[in-house]
Amino acid sequence: MTASVPTIGRVYFFANLLLCGLLLACASSSSTKTGAGELSGKKSKNSIVLKGTIHLVPLEGGCWQIRLDDQTAYQLVGEDLSSLLYDGQVVELEVRHLGNVNTICMMGEAVEFVRVIKTY
Repeated sequence: MTASVPTIGRVYFFANLLLCGLLLACASSSSTKTGAGELSGKKSKNSIVLKGTIHLVPLEGGCWQIRLDDQTAYQLVGEDLSSLLYDGQVVELEVRHLGNVNTICMMGEAVEFVRVIKTY
C-alpha cells in the first residue's frame, strides 16, 4: 500500500480554502456598537457627541481620555489635543466611532477626535 502524494495544485487549493475560511471567520466575529445610546451620546451621520471630563493619562507619552458621567471611558485618538484640551476639563466633543481598534494605551474604546463643541 503506497501513500498518495498530493499534487501542488491540490495543496494550493486547500491552502486557499483554509485562508478564505479564516478570513470569513475573522470578519464575522468583529463587532461594533451601533445601537442607540450605546456610546452614551447623540449620534449623527458618521460621528457622535460625547460629554464628559477629559483626562491626560501619563502613559506612553500621554494618552487622552474622556470619561462620561456613567464612568464609561473612551480613548481619544487623532491630532495632538494638548493645544485644545487640558486635564480635568469638562467638554462636549464630536468624535467618530472607530470600531475594534487596538491602541498602545488601551484605556477604553478608541474614538477619533473631530472637534470641540463646547467647554464648561
